Amino acid sequence: MRFVLLCLSFACFSHLWGNPMSLEGNYSLECLNDYLFTITCVLNVSSNLLPHGATSWLEFHDYRDPYLCVLKVQAHSWVCELDLTLLVEYTFTDTDFFLISLNSSYHGNSSSAVLEEIYKPVKHIRPVPPSNLSYLGKTDRVVFRWLSGYQENTSLVQNLQYELSIHGDGKVIDVHPVHTHVVVEMSSFVAHRSYMARVRSVPNQMHYKGVWSHWGPAVHWTTGVNSKGETSDQSFSSIWFAVFCLLPVSFLLLSYIPYYRWKKQVFIPSPTPYIRDFKRCAVLPGIVGELLQGEESLKIDSMIEESDSTPSPSPVHYEKMRSVHDQSEQPFITSAAPFMSPNMILSPAGTEISFSSWLEDFAATDTGSVTWSEDYCTLSHVNTEQATK
Repeated sequence: MRFVLLCLSFACFSHLWGNPMSLEGNYSLECLNDYLFTITCVLNVSSNLLPHGATSWLEFHDYRDPYLCVLKVQAHSWVCELDLTLLVEYTFTDTDFFLISLNSSYHGNSSSAVLEEIYKPVKHIRPVPPSNLSYLGKTDRVVFRWLSGYQENTSLVQNLQYELSIHGDGKVIDVHPVHTHVVVEMSSFVAHRSYMARVRSVPNQMHYKGVWSHWGPAVHWTTGVNSKGETSDQSFSSIWFAVFCLLPVSFLLLSYIPYYRWKKQVFIPSPTPYIRDFKRCAVLPGIVGELLQGEESLKIDSMIEESDSTPSPSPVHYEKMRSVHDQSEQPFITSAAPFMSPNMILSPAGTEISFSSWLEDFAATDTGSVTWSEDYCTLSHVNTEQATK
């Protein structure tokens, strides 16, 4: 196999040996590719071999026409980048190889030298940076996901390793997964802290070899209360504090509701508070005057003392007493007062109360007046002849 490659190199690149450049090993060349379409080379060589005013370039030879890559000075090195996106149809494969030569032209004099006879992209890979890094925080863990930067059917994807680097709270956490996702325990983070994470990839150094890619775009976030900074003791303390704060309020509410219901059932409203001053009543003076005049017009002809064995009044007596009571309860109507029931009077507050209730209250409040006496006698109807006897 080596003999075939040497023969092909001799047939294809024999034109380079016309005016050779003597480098004598005073150079170093490093060419890395993304295993897609781009090759980037860095050449370190002494300045006397490549004068400052010289035009220099690298040529990549295969079974097709050579591809030119112009060298540019950067610091103490010469750098070139070859982009084959528009020159080839397919990406690099495991069987591709190139011969790399250095060419220079200075004041019309051209020279060249072979720097690397067999350059295989599969052995010099710098992967593209991973993309779309995302952060998903859960109760007890954090999930990171990203994309490799290659199509899933590319053989290189299955041979990549990754490094996830997390920075925050003065610490660095490095995780080395082999897939495009990784889970980190929430206990690794401190609550209420800002963190940053980024990821890069590298071939597994078996069939595919190379170096680490550049870091992909970073993701930033701030941890919540589920991190280890919020310990279980602090959580329980917060819960107990809330319980002790709500317990008195709940107790008062539960105690007040039964008391309110009991008070609502037991309380019986009374019109007594509305009758504070009987003499200031707008309606009662007229009724009292009539009652007093009626009592003054009555005269007692005689009084007869009766024993306790006196028989109870007959039904005829009840009928007469009822007629007298009905006449005394006629409503007192004025032009300014509305019609009221015979048994109802108005309180100073404008509410209606029964006549019997008013008499009881009036008697209780004005003890000693003309309408009140603890000495009483019973009046009964008798014949005139018996009275004179």
